[in-house]
Amino acid sequence: MGCGSSMPVVPGEDVPTKTVYLSVKGESKSVAFSSDCTSQEVREVLKSAAKLNSSPYILNEEPGSQEMEVFQSVLTKVGDEFSKAFKMREFQEDISERLRKVEARLQMEGMKAVEIGNTSRNTGAETSC
Repeated sequence: MGCGSSMPVVPGEDVPTKTVYLSVKGESKSVAFSSDCTSQEVREVLKSAAKLNSSPYILNEEPGSQEMEVFQSVLTKVGDEFSKAFKMREFQEDISERLRKVEARLQMEGMKAVEIGNTSRNTGAETSC
């Protein structure tokens, strides 16, 4: 990070300003502040220009945390697939039960048709005698 300073006077003001030129990630920036600024104000302006975090705390992520996120994601997807599989199993059982009921009804209807046919033959045979 390179820096330089100069003391130009801002037109219309009696207080001289200082300008600090910064190079942040290959991008040139200039920061102007008055000569009566405190060191804390200068630090804040420089942090803002460099887009640095002004928090005194540093967050260190463990290297395994990303692996844990991937593992959690995979685990969630596997759980969803199991849920879908169980729902599919329940759906298949429901369809099978309905088919059994329809088959039973058709069988009963077939038996009724045979019984009606036998009854009509019996009554037809009785009337022809």
